[in-house]
Amino acid sequence: RLAREVENAARVKSSRVAAIVDKDLGADAPYYVQEYVSGTPLDEFMASRSGGLNAEELRRIAIGLLRALRDVHAAGVVHRDVKPGNIIISGSEVWLVDFGISRYIGSEPPSGTATTGMAALGTKLFASPEQLAGAVLTEASDVYSWGMVIAFAAGAVHPVDPDDTMPDSDYYLALRAGRLDLTRVPANLLDSVEKALRFNPERRPTVAHLARQVEQNTRWLGETSQIPDPRTTMRDLRSLGAVTEAARYELARLERAVADTWTGFAA
Repeated sequence: RLAREVENAARVKSSRVAAIVDKDLGADAPYYVQEYVSGTPLDEFMASRSGGLNAEELRRIAIGLLRALRDVHAAGVVHRDVKPGNIIISGSEVWLVDFGISRYIGSEPPSGTATTGMAALGTKLFASPEQLAGAVLTEASDVYSWGMVIAFAAGAVHPVDPDDTMPDSDYYLALRAGRLDLTRVPANLLDSVEKALRFNPERRPTVAHLARQVEQNTRWLGETSQIPDPRTTMRDLRSLGAVTEAARYELARLERAVADTWTGFAA
């Protein structure tokens, strides 16, 4: 399992995912060294607030996490444990860390594909229904977890099990019945979150679709934020589609900067 974690983390090349800098799995005490990300986990950040994130902070978390997931999925890896504790808010970026239960989508030796329930690995409150059921996972599982993270961050309360007291079976039935309280999610993010939280993984949108939709629906926000605005780096420009997406995002930032001034708004 340790070797699989190292292999999967090393596959991901991203400025938003902690990189592997050293390893020795043949040592008496096998180890690997991952880039240190100085920042605050989202769950600790939320604990320091009296309520959920404001609309601008939600936008930044939503887009930053989607960009990190895009890089993870581009490497053929499903993270499988997207939760507030694995999302780090640094001074300049939103990071995704911890590939302890990640899964490579490509061919793997049988010894590396052990499936375990959430009682043993992962976090029930942010896991997808198919993950809870021990089914085969795709990128859609991380999409579901993204939706649950945003719903939680919007109100500082879990949308299904606020007190974390529901038995696993009842929790799964609540997901299947769609009993999620999304009233705290802002209107401009609600459609994206609802689609990401569809029970059937085949009906969920892709990360790329969500990134475009979130960027389009939230581009005119202007509230103050303690969370950094996602940056565009050279690693984001690896294909024509990626260049187009980056250009759209930078254009939105320009529009926001202009609209936030009286002369720009008048023009």
